[in-house]
Amino acid sequence: PRPHGGRGLVCRCGGRVAVPLVVCPDRPRVHKTPLHESDLQGARQLMVTGRREGTERHRFRLSSQVWWVEGDLGILELVKLGLGWSAVPEFLLHRPLARGELVVLKPDFIPQAELELELQWYRARPLGQAGRWLKEALLARVPR
Repeated sequence: PRPHGGRGLVCRCGGRVAVPLVVCPDRPRVHKTPLHESDLQGARQLMVTGRREGTERHRFRLSSQVWWVEGDLGILELVKLGLGWSAVPEFLLHRPLARGELVVLKPDFIPQAELELELQWYRARPLGQAGRWLKEALLARVPR
């Protein structure tokens, strides 16, 4: 663990999560090949709203038309309804992809979108039983 800033936070790398770009299959840009960044800039992008302002909140922002949504599950439902495109954690996509509710976009400008997970907790407030279990479960998935 490493202290994070002067706030008494401890941080541990929790690995990486693939976040493919997805869209409803009836959207026209699904079939465009190659898919350029400019193709997505003019389309509505759905993004998870952050708790804080700053550069991290806008890291994957490509479009000038953004709807901010509270959580990945909300984004998933809006994308399935055809209301925009988004980067969604891969572990949420298995069923919607199998059912044909979504398709993965193949942009020519992003090799593979990933997010690094970071576990944080306050040093002065030790993790409880559930927190320790979650930390160990997540860290067990990190390649060594």
